[in-house]
Amino acid sequence: SGADMASLAQRVRELVFTEAVQAGIIRDIQSSDFDKVLADMHPSIQSDDLHKFELFSKGQPVKRRR
Repeated sequence: SGADMASLAQRVRELVFTEAVQAGIIRDIQSSDFDKVLADMHPSIQSDDLHKFELFSKGQPVKRRR
């Protein structure tokens, strides 16, 4: 989701900033930084909810939780 992408970007930025402060070296963000953060992240949307959205977007009926 968009919220997950925003969270990923924020966490990567914080990781690189923290490492820069500790090491005293400014560096660019690298793909390995994303890998580190993604290893600890979990999606904010459950797979069941994603499936319901896919059905809804195709115009198919969606069962509601009770």
